[in-house]
Amino acid sequence: NFSSDIAIAASTIGKMANEIINLQRTEIEEVEEGFQMGKVGSSTMPQKRNPMICENIYANVRLVKNNANLGLEAMVQEHERDMSFWQTEWMYLSEMCLVFSAAIKMMSQVMDQMIVQTQFEHDAWTDRFRTRDARSWPLHRSTKRPRSHLRGCAKSV
Repeated sequence: NFSSDIAIAASTIGKMANEIINLQRTEIEEVEEGFQMGKVGSSTMPQKRNPMICENIYANVRLVKNNANLGLEAMVQEHERDMSFWQTEWMYLSEMCLVFSAAIKMMSQVMDQMIVQTQFEHDAWTDRFRTRDARSWPLHRSTKRPRSHLRGCAKSV
């Protein structure tokens, strides 16, 4: 039961990390991990900031969840407790606790340093896309498309 409880708690932290990863995507940019000098962003795009800590948290959570399966397997034993089960428990339980505590510590750091975009900043960001689409509108007029398509494009801008 202990391994299942840790796996459930770790899954909650993994869900939080995954949500931050998704909200930090370039097209959303609602939140981002705190950034310190010396932290490397993307290797191909230096201006981009990857959610590296959350990705590490999610990897740790996957390890914890996979080790929980060993706990479920160890529950089914013969009449006398076999040495293979308790040796397995010594290994996977200690690893689960260590990895889970690391994930908790990293998530605490992310939550303390997380940058949340305000509505004003978010509106300014979406206005950039509207402006870009408005600049490309003359191209739509020169293309050979049915009038209904052009009306739909006009309504979207």
